[in-house]
Amino acid sequence: MGLELLESYRKRIAGIKPANERAELKFFIRELADKAPAVRKPVLEAIKKHLQDWKVWKLSNPQHAKIQEMLDQ
Repeated sequence: MGLELLESYRKRIAGIKPANERAELKFFIRELADKAPAVRKPVLEAIKKHLQDWKVWKLSNPQHAKIQEMLDQ
């Protein structure tokens, strides 16, 4: 289930750029909030990796911290 969800979002995750990052992360945090941790984990990990590849991942960013918190659940 989680990998299917990831597949459905893969293109959208790849399209996250500094210019749209805040809006996209808001969408994903809201979209994944009610999903089971095991289901949302692959999507959250892909977002985190994408942001790390862009060298913008910072836990001082409240959205990044929220993603990490959701990953830790």
